[in-house]
Amino acid sequence: MSDRVARRLAAAALGVALVALVLAGYALHAQSQSEERLREVGRELQRTLTPALPLQGPAPGLDLDDT
Repeated sequence: MSDRVARRLAAAALGVALVALVLAGYALHAQSQSEERLREVGRELQRTLTPALPLQGPAPGLDLDDT
């Protein structure tokens, strides 16, 4: 293989490696944002459902037959 072909091949490999590195960085960034959105949804669900979670029955003095 000539020197010229080897240099072009090395440059192409370097370019592919750079593109792969950029894509990996983007994937990590997207994953981080997705995890933060999931945490936010979880906090919102917990905040919304907390008042309904105790599920207490009617007050002891309430007459259920009084309709």
